[in-house]
Amino acid sequence: MKRAIAFFVLFLTMSFLYSQAFPPPQNLQAEVVNFNEVQLTWEPPDLTSASTGNNSRSLYGYTVYRDDCQIVQIEDPFILSVHDFLDSGEYEYFVTALYSNPDGESSPSNIVQVVITFPSPQNLTATSLYTDILLEWEVPNYTRELTGFLVYRDNNAIVETLETIYLDEYLPSGTYTYYIIAVYGEYFSEPSNFVTIEHTTADESLISTTELLGNYPNPFNPSTIISFSIEQNEHCEIVIYNLKGQKVKTFSNLPITNSTNHQITWNGDDENNQSVGSGIYFYQMNVNGKTQAVKKCLLLK
Repeated sequence: MKRAIAFFVLFLTMSFLYSQAFPPPQNLQAEVVNFNEVQLTWEPPDLTSASTGNNSRSLYGYTVYRDDCQIVQIEDPFILSVHDFLDSGEYEYFVTALYSNPDGESSPSNIVQVVITFPSPQNLTATSLYTDILLEWEVPNYTRELTGFLVYRDNNAIVETLETIYLDEYLPSGTYTYYIIAVYGEYFSEPSNFVTIEHTTADESLISTTELLGNYPNPFNPSTIISFSIEQNEHCEIVIYNLKGQKVKTFSNLPITNSTNHQITWNGDDENNQSVGSGIYFYQMNVNGKTQAVKKCLLLK
């Protein structure tokens, strides 16, 4: 017991003498800028209290550590900052001072912690459409370095896209879970909200409701597919309007032979088959002369 106590006292004494001989940097601070850039700053060691018995000792630089691993060595005692670019996660930093005559490395400075989080896509939704599942989401609140999105189905990446909409096609009936990750060059965000959907193809369970399901792609150029379902013996038409409420094109005499999903393709043209300009358009579903639903689409050229 006495030997253990003596050893502990010796250890503390040696640590104290070491720190006196090689003083560490002071007041390490970390600031996160631009979501994934960490700016580290510190103050030089206090050399006035150091005592080595060798007046030739000199400070010549610093070593920066992240999570106990060296990331950079600076051979200039006047450089008191460094920048580090990281992926999402939690990190710890400390800095040591480097000396010569005699050679040595100080004990660590104070330890600082940072958390890196890239903005995630927002408000992911999933809609079952016949044999497909339509996914829609909103961009993160920071897009300056955004380069695309990764779509995940059941924890597997299935596609990378620049759009905020994706049609997962020809899926058998089943339960699927989706999420989206934003891509910032070589870095990735945390997942968006998770969406789980029960999907049943129309071949196995025919649609028995009248509904305007949506269009894909949206935004689109030059064409988009409008999906809808109608019950048997109903007269249905799809009418396209511009923002001024002017009728652009009408799709009438639509198929009504079966209780199932239907699709029409709008090529971004008017009744005279002339291309219309970029902008927001509305498509309205009329059934037996009455408005059933109205949805919005965006044409980009």
